[in-house]
Amino acid sequence: MESEDKEALEIIYGEVSYQFQGAFRTYKTIRERAGQLIGFVGIILNLELLAILQILNAKIVVQFIIILVISSIFAIASLIMSGLAYRQALFQTLKSEKYLEPEYINKSKSELLKIISKEKVEDMKINKKILHERAVLVNSSMYFLIFAIVSGAAFILINVASLYDFIYGLIIVLIAGIVIYIILHDHFRKKIGL
Repeated sequence: MESEDKEALEIIYGEVSYQFQGAFRTYKTIRERAGQLIGFVGIILNLELLAILQILNAKIVVQFIIILVISSIFAIASLIMSGLAYRQALFQTLKSEKYLEPEYINKSKSELLKIISKEKVEDMKINKKILHERAVLVNSSMYFLIFAIVSGAAFILINVASLYDFIYGLIIVLIAGIVIYIILHDHFRKKIGL
């Protein structure tokens, strides 16, 4: 009977450890995605700000420059969200030095497995909140990035010469925006297991 209890505890401990490691892999995936977004948004933002400076310095008359400014604001918001998601989290892990104290050294394997499993489950609850917060930030960053790209493209389209070019360009931008959204959103949600 006692050996069955030990086997059950080992199975529970193994499952808890596996889930704990999975949560950490998810955290790393979110950080990687946030880092990629920071780089991509940084390039777009630099190009947009350079365009704004060139337009203002050359005193070129363009229609609706406010749309380009709004696009830059969306890009800045995306950069902030990615930065918040990328920052180091206090991901909960077991404190191994705690288990070197005499009160734990003298415990049986079964007792230790119970204690460690219980503490890992508590840590996973905290980590789940961290993961959810970071996933929301990365998703928000992607939305802001899409708004920035679409509004930047709209600025370009407004300033093209013919109405037909504008309509065709607008259709292409909308289709591209939808495709990018679907690819990024579904791929990311599947990868982090949401």
